[in-house]
Amino acid sequence: MIVDGENRGFRQRLRMLMRMTAFRLTLIFFFVFLVFSVALVTVSLFTVTTVLHREARSVINEELVVLRRTFKRGGVRGLVRAVDQRSRAPGASLYLVVDQQGRVFAGNVQRLPTKVLERDRWIHKPFKYELLAGMPRARPPLRRNGSNPSDRPEFDREELDQSSPRAAIARVVFLENGLTLLVGRDFGQPSRFRSIVLGTLIFTVLSLAVIALVSWYFLGRRALRRIEKVSKASQRIVAGDLAQRLPETGTGDEFDRLSSALNSMLEKIENLDGGIKDMADSVAHDLKTPLTRLRNRAEAALVPKEGLTSEAYREALEDTISQSDQLIRIFNALLMISRVEAGSQAGSLEPVDMKMIVEDIGELYEAVTEESGATFDVSIQPNVSDWTMNGNRELLGQAVSNLIENALKYGGKSSVDDDGNVTNLTSISLLLRRRGAHIHLVVEDNGPGIPAEDRDRVKRRFVRLEKSRTKPGSGLGLSMVNAVSKLHGGRLVLEDNKPGLRAYMELPSS
Repeated sequence: MIVDGENRGFRQRLRMLMRMTAFRLTLIFFFVFLVFSVALVTVSLFTVTTVLHREARSVINEELVVLRRTFKRGGVRGLVRAVDQRSRAPGASLYLVVDQQGRVFAGNVQRLPTKVLERDRWIHKPFKYELLAGMPRARPPLRRNGSNPSDRPEFDREELDQSSPRAAIARVVFLENGLTLLVGRDFGQPSRFRSIVLGTLIFTVLSLAVIALVSWYFLGRRALRRIEKVSKASQRIVAGDLAQRLPETGTGDEFDRLSSALNSMLEKIENLDGGIKDMADSVAHDLKTPLTRLRNRAEAALVPKEGLTSEAYREALEDTISQSDQLIRIFNALLMISRVEAGSQAGSLEPVDMKMIVEDIGELYEAVTEESGATFDVSIQPNVSDWTMNGNRELLGQAVSNLIENALKYGGKSSVDDDGNVTNLTSISLLLRRRGAHIHLVVEDNGPGIPAEDRDRVKRRFVRLEKSRTKPGSGLGLSMVNAVSKLHGGRLVLEDNKPGLRAYMELPSS
């Protein structure tokens, strides 16, 4: 029972390890390296063996050509003399000359399998053999235990293939007069090379396994700890803590880049979530008053009163329609801002001429400002040949119009003379400038401006400063301009115009 429990515990730990990505990757890389190493060693051994085999065959063929020529010229005596001389040379090949009865005439082979001499052939498969311990001047015949020198020697014993450390390939040639000539080359070098390479491969594989385990233990566990931190942070985010961020170590590695990208996404989500909450609060606060006023006006029109004429009913209905239109405009503006911030208009970006947009808007508002007594000036930077950028013409036009409307509404300046006459001193400028790789759409006024601490806040939906609450508006104008600027890869900047406000959209040119 204890053994079964231990086996189950081991299997459970093994399954836990196999579920770890770092451990699985370690195993995959280990086996891939093992397969490629075995393949490389196999190809190398095959190539080396083939080259050595080819060289050995070439040497054997060359020697056979010489010995055959010697045999033709000098007969058996000349062949025996030549083989005897070659057998005594340092690094000599294998030589053997025997007759049909198996008597040895010359050579340096002590023992070899008898089947080697059975046929005239190439012996490509290495066979075991033994050389003479030393080469005396008069070579004794090959012997077997208790045999007569003239008897056929027994060249083979079954244990020879297992005990002899040497191996060779050879060419056996049947000559005239019943002689058999064997010329061979030692082929133990590839075997020794194979043994060395296989030993090295085994050592390398074992070393790789140890390194892989050590690397996994130190590096893999470190990566797992970072993943665990990310997992815990993600759980807190899912629980509702959108201010939580994924941990970064500052090393700039893959985990840090992933965490940075996800943190940017979380920041965007947090901002959007905060914007939704702010918008909900603002909608509930800012729309409650007009809706209540609309209801009260309709209710008052329904209360029967003496002397209430049809004109009074008509006036009540017109006021109701007017306030309903204002509410519809607010909701349309909210819908447009939401679409722009969601990027749904990004697909409609195309090359547009900013100079043409500014000129068209300038013509439109020039008449409007003249009627109100304000001054309106349009200025386009000269010596600029290309005002083209990728954008949405309608959204850009609407954004510039919003800036001008805000300047007319909140940037107004007037004076009253002694007779009570009011003079409009409002001055508005629409400027088109290029600064490096950016185009600036600037609207300036000479009004009271916006305090520095409120300039970021007024870009949010339904934000209206206290001094502007007595004037009509919904607090969505600058929010719309800010969303359009971000959609085009730019930004909305609010600065002090001394006096007044300078508001400009900084947009990248194409």
